[in-house]
Amino acid sequence: MSNFRIITSILASAFLTSLSAIDFQKVYFQALAIENQPIVDAVDKINKIHQSQNADNIEFKILIEDPLNMDAEVSLILTNATLSSTLDLMLSGTGYHYIVQGKFIIILNQDNPFQAKNVLEDSDETSIRNSVCSIEVNPSYNEVMPYEAQSSASGFLCKINGTKFFVTNIHVIADANSLKDITVKTRDNTEVKLTDGFVAQDRDLCIFRHKDDPKLTHLDISTAVSSRQSKTPIYVLGYPLGGGTMVKTEGTLKGVGNSLVEIDCAAFKGNSGGPVLDAITNEVIGVLTKAEIVSEDPFTKIVRDKLGNPFKSGLRIHATRLDTVDTPSWEKLFFSIWEEEKNRLWQHYNTIVAVGEIVSSKRVLVNEKTQLDPDVWRMSKNYLITSRSPGTDKYRINYLRESFVRGMEGLIRPISGSKWLQISKPWRYRWFVSRDSGIINGVVVDDIKQYYRIMHNNWQSVVKGWELEVL
Repeated sequence: MSNFRIITSILASAFLTSLSAIDFQKVYFQALAIENQPIVDAVDKINKIHQSQNADNIEFKILIEDPLNMDAEVSLILTNATLSSTLDLMLSGTGYHYIVQGKFIIILNQDNPFQAKNVLEDSDETSIRNSVCSIEVNPSYNEVMPYEAQSSASGFLCKINGTKFFVTNIHVIADANSLKDITVKTRDNTEVKLTDGFVAQDRDLCIFRHKDDPKLTHLDISTAVSSRQSKTPIYVLGYPLGGGTMVKTEGTLKGVGNSLVEIDCAAFKGNSGGPVLDAITNEVIGVLTKAEIVSEDPFTKIVRDKLGNPFKSGLRIHATRLDTVDTPSWEKLFFSIWEEEKNRLWQHYNTIVAVGEIVSSKRVLVNEKTQLDPDVWRMSKNYLITSRSPGTDKYRINYLRESFVRGMEGLIRPISGSKWLQISKPWRYRWFVSRDSGIINGVVVDDIKQYYRIMHNNWQSVVKGWELEVL
C-alpha cells in the first residue's frame, strides 16, 4: 500500500467520526471559476473555498490518489454549483474518476471506474437491493385475447413526492386484466400488496400504491438527472432472463433527454422496470425500458464512419425518467377500462388481418383469418355461399359482388367508415393511441388508422381485378 493510501485511511478514520453523508445535490459554490489549472491545484482551491465557507461544518474533502503523476489540466466556470456538477465537469475528458469513502471523495487515475467503485455500508447495500422486486404477470382469461402469456420482469419501491410507490414499465403489466394477475415480491420473498395504480400518458411508466409494511425499504429519485454528465458511473439492478435471481450490472451514462436517458450497460429481457442508479449517490435516475439496434441504412453507416461511431456496440439501451413526469400526466388505472381498450384495439387489429388477406389475394376468402372479424366474415361468407348456389345467374353474382365491395369499402373508409368511426371514439389511455405514450413494439390507434388508409386505397385495385375476372 502506498504512503498516500495509508494516510488516506488514517484521515478517513478521524473524519468519519464527526461528519454525516455527503449531499451531492447541495449548492456549495455560488460562483466557481478554474481555468487551465492542474487538477491538484483545482482540488486544493475547491477544498479551501469549502473550508472557508464552512469552517465549523466541513461536509466533504476531495483527495487525489496519486498527486505526483496526475497532472491533467482542468477548466470550469459554474454558478450555483452542486458538488455533483462540479466533479462531473471538472473530470470530464480527463480519464479520472472518483469514489466515495465516508466524507472523502477520492479521485483515481484509471480508465475503468468500476475497478474502484463507491463503497457502500453493508446496511445501505442491503436496503437498496431489498427495494428491487421481481414481478410476475399471469393474465386471467380474456375472450378476445385468450392466449396472453405469462411474463416476468423487474420493478422497485421508491418515494415520489414523499409517497411510497412500486414502479415498473407499462409494458410489463400491460397484459394483466386485474390486480390479481400481478405478483410482486422483494428479494427476501416479502409480497408487496399493490393497491391503486397510475399510468403515465406520455411514457412507458406505471406506479402503484401498496399496503404499508415495515419490512419494505424505498429508494430515492434523483432531482438532478439533467445536470449529470456523460461517463457518470451507473448500475442496474433487476431480474434478467426470468432466472429468479437479482443481478447487478455496471456501466456509464451516455446521454440525457427530457423523458429518456441512455446508458452504456448490459441489460436483458427481464430487466425491464428495474432501476438505473447513480453509482455515487445511489439515487434512481431512470427505469430500464428498452433496447434498440442502431440502424444499418446507408446514410447512418456513412455518418458513423465519417464522424466516429458513438454507438460502438450497435445497441442502444434506454431508461425512462421519473423526475420529469408532470403530475397531470398520471392517469388512474382502472383495469376494467384498460382491458376494454386493449380488446378494442385488438379487435381492429383482427380487422386489419382479415381485410389484408382479401387485399393481398385479390379475391374473396372465407378462412380462419377472415373469421377474426365478424363483419368481414359475415359479408365474405354471404357472398361466397350465395354466389355458388346452383341456379344463381351471373347478374345475381354481379349484384352480390357489388354489394360485398360496397360493404367492405364502407367498413374501412377513412373518416366516415364504420370501423374508422369505432376506433376514433375517445380513449382514456394514450398507451393505446400513439407512440408518444412510450409503447415499444405493439400496434397503436395511429397505426390502425394508417393501415385502414392504405387498405382503402388498395381496395380499388382489388375491385378492378375482380371486374376483369367477371368479364
